[in-house]
Amino acid sequence: MTAYVPVLDEVFKDTIELQHKNPDAGFLKKDFENEMRRFHEVKSKAVSVEGETAGEMMQQVEDSPLMQDVKESLAAAKADHNAAAKCEKRLLELKLKLDEAADALEWPALVAESRDWLVWLQKVVDEHGNSQQKQKANDLAGEIEKIIHERKADNLS
Repeated sequence: MTAYVPVLDEVFKDTIELQHKNPDAGFLKKDFENEMRRFHEVKSKAVSVEGETAGEMMQQVEDSPLMQDVKESLAAAKADHNAAAKCEKRLLELKLKLDEAADALEWPALVAESRDWLVWLQKVVDEHGNSQQKQKANDLAGEIEKIIHERKADNLS
């Protein structure tokens, strides 16, 4: 392979050797176990945050044959290279689905956490704050609600 990089005005030469490695069944098993832990974490987070989109995504993953395919091909992966390759592919698909669900949960989780902090702040200010601190807490609550309304995740985290 030869590549010319105009910015550097240089030509680079290299050789690429395409090799197919058979997936390791032990690694696939550990990877699947990690993804199942992550699946349960994301699922419980979806319930606690009431993220409708994420909850629907998790239900779709659970109802789809994806996890069952991974389990079946994982069981055969030690003896069958084709099953190991199928397991690796389906495991990647599972990871992508979980990533999508986790991403969909990020915003509702931030909103819920922010509102929990606002409730706590209001309670503390009501019990121990002076009028200036109460006004500051109200201003902060207004700013946070504006950020939530504008969906500015960077300002909320």
